[in-house]
This record gives sequence, C-alpha cells and structure tokens, in this order.
Amino acid sequence: MRGLVDRLTTVSFRSGVPPLYLPRLRHRLLAVSLLYVITAYSLQYAFELFSHLAGARHLSTSGRVALTGFKELVCLLVVAAYVIWRRIPWARLGVNTPRRWRALHLLWLPALYGSLWIDTLFPSSAMGRSVGVEAWRLTPVLLFSNLMVGAYEELVSRGVALYETQELGPLRAALFSAAIFGAAHLVNLTHASPGRTLVQVLYTFLLGLGFAAVRLRTNTLWPLILIHGLIDFGHDLGSSQAGGPGLGAPVLTSSFLDDVKQTFPAALACLPLGLYGLFLLRPKALRRGLPG
Repeated sequence: MRGLVDRLTTVSFRSGVPPLYLPRLRHRLLAVSLLYVITAYSLQYAFELFSHLAGARHLSTSGRVALTGFKELVCLLVVAAYVIWRRIPWARLGVNTPRRWRALHLLWLPALYGSLWIDTLFPSSAMGRSVGVEAWRLTPVLLFSNLMVGAYEELVSRGVALYETQELGPLRAALFSAAIFGAAHLVNLTHASPGRTLVQVLYTFLLGLGFAAVRLRTNTLWPLILIHGLIDFGHDLGSSQAGGPGLGAPVLTSSFLDDVKQTFPAALACLPLGLYGLFLLRPKALRRGLPG
C-alpha cells in the first residue's frame, strides 16, 4: 500500500499536480462530468418528453425553435447555479470586464469561422439562394436560440471545465474540456445516425480545443459566446432550403460509411482550429504564464 501511495504522489508531481490536490481533482472531474450529464443529457430527454406530452409537434416552426432556446436557457441557469454553489469567481471563468481581456488578436481564426455564414446575406450567392423566406422570418428567434446554446456550452466547457481542471496544466485542461464537449454531442444519437454523430463528436472536439486555447490566452469568454452562437446560427440558416430551415430530423443515407463520408469534410474544416489550439498552448507560448 505504501508503495502505491508513493507511486501516486510521484506521478502527481511529474504532471505538475500537488499530491494533496489529486483527490480534489478527481472530484472536480466527476463534478464536471455530472454537470454535463444533467444538462446535456437529462434535461435534453426531459424536454423531449415534455415536448411530446405537450404536443410540441403541433407548434409552429418558430415555436419549436423558441422551445429549444428555452431549454438551453434552463441548462445555462443550472450551470450558473453550480458556479454560485461552488463559489467560483465569475472572472476566473472568463466572465469579466474588458480591462481583464488580453491578446484579442488571437480571436482571428474563431472569428473567421463565425463569419462564414455572412455569405447567406447575399441573395446572389449559392448559400443565399438556398435560404428560404421562412428562414429569414425566423432570424430573431434563431439568434436567441443559438446565442443561448453558445452561452451555455461556452460557460460549461470553456468556463467551468477549464477552471475545475486547471491543476492539469493548460494543454491537458484544454484537451479534457474539448473531449467532454465533443462527447456531449453523443446525445444527438437520439435523432441522428451514428455515422453523422461520431463525425460531429470529432469536429466539436477540434473546435473545442481551439476555443479552449483562445479562452486561456485571451482571458475572456464573451467573444467566444458570440462566435459560437453565430456559427450555430449560420449552420441553421445555411442548411435551410426553400421550404424553411432544416430543423427537423436529418436525412439519413444508406450506410454508416456513407454518413461518415458525407459529413467528414466538416471535421476536416475544423482541423485548422484544433491545430491552432495546440499552437497557442505550446510550451514556448506559455513561458510568461497565462493571464488571470
């Protein structure tokens, strides 16, 4: 037993984690995982059940989008309750004032991803032609819904998860937050094919890694909330057809491999963002420490 304790403490020193903090770190990892289970899974199923019992399928498209936004708002409030219960300073999560922000030029790549949807504003463009009139009428409620998604997912992933795992060091904490952020999208197996869902887990991991690195280097969460919301908004708007936004069940292809091949370009598109995250958290870039 003594040898086991010695090995554990030695490993913790090598990884930069003080031995006395090892049990606390395990508890924090469990707490963050449970927070994801409660919000991304339990509340998701609860709202689906509520929607079914309340006859939400008879709601208008705007009503269904608004209901989704309300669900994300409830998830956001649950995460906020956790922050208050743990007495975590909001500034340590990146929810702070501009005077604490640093190196905002590092936001250029996430901002580029968030601006790709702007092509839909021009009717003469390919994406602009694919957006139906009904989708433009839904713009206010789509913005509300997707900004709620951005606020909830950024607060729990790049706020709470990074804070609770800071003892791991910047890179390991970023990898953990990205992994749990990607795994949270497994909930989409309830309405999407396994192939599409697994690819989504991959590209959300890459996106999460890039966002986590930018969050740590810039010391702010606010721009990432906006960018995340705009990315999701552009996805909903850009995937629309003449009949309205593609908010229903996805079109399934004939096989698992076909679904993977069809959606894998999205993972390739997010690869530069994942590599960007690794670049920002390289040892040379962290010699001066992170802003706090």
